[in-house]
Amino acid sequence: MVMGRDLVGRHDLRCPSIRPVRGGEEVHVAQKDLVVHSFNFEGETRCVDIFRRADGTYGFEEYRRDPEDGRGWFAIGTYSSRSFDTESDAVASARVSIRWLASVIE
Repeated sequence: MVMGRDLVGRHDLRCPSIRPVRGGEEVHVAQKDLVVHSFNFEGETRCVDIFRRADGTYGFEEYRRDPEDGRGWFAIGTYSSRSFDTESDAVASARVSIRWLASVIE
């Protein structure tokens, strides 16, 4: 689990701030969200970031990467627009929404 990562301009092998688009071109995502927890599934091919937005609300997103591809992480959920008042509410919703997550959260 990684805490306190700023998503602005970060390039992390766990979850993306640089997202590949068509043609292999990379787009830097200018976000002001702060990752407060990052949970990785076995093999580190899937992860979930729990983040705090600039307005103080929380959210989460699920990502996937294929190591043989090399293009990085891709959002595979449609969760990032959900908004929660507390970090614990975001984690609880992520646990219910993403089947594998409960197995890695103690």
